[in-house]
Amino acid sequence: MALYLALLLPLGGCAAGSIVSAAAGMGVQTVVAGGVVGATAIEGEDKVTEDPEDQAARCDQLASAPPLVLALQGAELTPWALSQSGSRGEWMPVVNGSAIGLNALTFSPPLSDPVDPEKRMFLVYAPVQADTIADNNLMTSLVGSFEPAAGTFSLYNRSYRYALVKKLPCFPNAR
Repeated sequence: MALYLALLLPLGGCAAGSIVSAAAGMGVQTVVAGGVVGATAIEGEDKVTEDPEDQAARCDQLASAPPLVLALQGAELTPWALSQSGSRGEWMPVVNGSAIGLNALTFSPPLSDPVDPEKRMFLVYAPVQADTIADNNLMTSLVGSFEPAAGTFSLYNRSYRYALVKKLPCFPNAR
């Protein structure tokens, strides 16, 4: 990503526009004003968009194939899911979902920031290797709404790509 940003200033015209498009696809917000391109990385939050149609498409993708979600509070991970009734949806804890310890996951790169035990975060994830169409749809939802991913983790001999976010997008959280 740094290479893209370093190339933005000396290039002009279509080449810079192509790089801006590529950077935007990698979870980088870009702005072009007066021929100058500025970019900032999005830090693990749900993607912000000014285009209501784009936001609606992301929410539709989430509704059709929500990625896997674990609520992280302290060292405990509790499964959450998107519960839907008609056109309404709500993120909520999975009934009878088994909590697992954070130490059961092997992160790459390792989690760098300590997790505040008083605040709830969400570990949103999808399989790295899509074995089914459903797995592929989970990754599409993760990439579309939660990029950039923070890294990967392993659980039960399977690798997952993940994002760590403070808030789940599009739908309210259960109280």
